[in-house]
Amino acid sequence: MIRYIIRRLLWLIPVLFVVSIVTFLLMHMAPGGPWDREPGNSHCPAYHRPAERPVQSDKPIYEQYALYMWVPCTAT
Repeated sequence: MIRYIIRRLLWLIPVLFVVSIVTFLLMHMAPGGPWDREPGNSHCPAYHRPAERPVQSDKPIYEQYALYMWVPCTAT
């Protein structure tokens, strides 16, 4: 019984890793976003660049994933 529990706990690590990758990729590939503009909106792209910094969308995808995994959530 102990071997079964240990085996299940060890399988938990890769399963959670795969789930986190799938979640991140689905979030990243989802259409739309908080900075999408409607047609005819007159804001220039420079207006949206400062808003991209908190979510680090200007960094490569592997760095975004690392931040997604290691930076604690600081919701305000």
